[in-house]
Amino acid sequence: VLVLTGPRSRDVLSKLTDADLSNQAFPWLRGKSIDVSGIQTRALRVSYAGELGWELHLPMENVSKQYDKLMEAGAEFGIVNFGTYVVNSLRLEKASDGAATLITLPIDK
Repeated sequence: VLVLTGPRSRDVLSKLTDADLSNQAFPWLRGKSIDVSGIQTRALRVSYAGELGWELHLPMENVSKQYDKLMEAGAEFGIVNFGTYVVNSLRLEKASDGAATLITLPIDK
């Protein structure tokens, strides 16, 4: 699985596919099989960080090649790698509950 997320993620992915990635054609929490740089990919429009984004599910033997293609396509947009600490920070900014981390707030009685 490769994760592509952020405000320019649609721009990056659009450079590698002819699929319609608009909000109307590809709404949030939907999945589609699309061709991404010649590789059949199951794209899920989700983002753990609360930003526009996709999970790209593809055969393991193609992950490295697809990663390189995404980084190349995203260079003009300033694409960078990120880790789980960044994702968790963004998730907290959006007040989004994580699968592994729950937010609890004290309630004064």
